[in-house]
Amino acid sequence: MIHLNHITAEQAERVIYDLRAIIQSGMVPGGLIQANDQMRKKLFEEKSYPFGENGDNINIKFFSDKAEENQCVVTNQWEFPKTSVQGGKRLDLVFLINAIPMVIGETKDTSKECRDLGRWCCGYDKLSKKYS
Repeated sequence: MIHLNHITAEQAERVIYDLRAIIQSGMVPGGLIQANDQMRKKLFEEKSYPFGENGDNINIKFFSDKAEENQCVVTNQWEFPKTSVQGGKRLDLVFLINAIPMVIGETKDTSKECRDLGRWCCGYDKLSKKYS
């Protein structure tokens, strides 16, 4: 964020604080949908901060239109918001752009999954023929 916006570390911390507050608001019952909407707005719409000259508002860019200016990372076994031993979640694969999780993937043991999938497909085939 600092390299995209030419802001100070303190200013970046203020933006990160706001993003974390949105994430925390989604952890209460019924808060996830509202938090998702707030995060979308913060990332793509309502993103101005008084970081310009004389306190003028400037729009913060979280992503660059130039792919080479973005930092992309794919993680393996990312634990969030704390370690899984402490009750956090372990995510198998996470694709991040500029440290913002964009895609989360869950991998499974294919040996058991294929057997289960085979049973499911067989059951689906029987039902579809019966009700076609």
